[in-house]
Amino acid sequence: MKYEVKFSDEGCKKLKKLSRSDTERVLLKLNVLEDFSMKVGNIKKMRSTIGDVYRLRVGKLRVIFEVDERNKKIWVLSAGYRGGIY
Repeated sequence: MKYEVKFSDEGCKKLKKLSRSDTERVLLKLNVLEDFSMKVGNIKKMRSTIGDVYRLRVGKLRVIFEVDERNKKIWVLSAGYRGGIY
């Protein structure tokens, strides 16, 4: 079953701060997330968080997202360059 990708307010703000080309690269990778699987892309579960929070690597960018298994939604929480995202 496909997941629906949604953006939190913070995730939307962070995505808008990126350059157009970086935003396009992130959105392309997020389309792949609709068929969520740990095998898709470069995804790792975040260790120091509560819940099902993951990070997706897109070059030097990182996208932090949470998976809501019950409602089949993926919430994008934040996006940015590696040095400032964590």
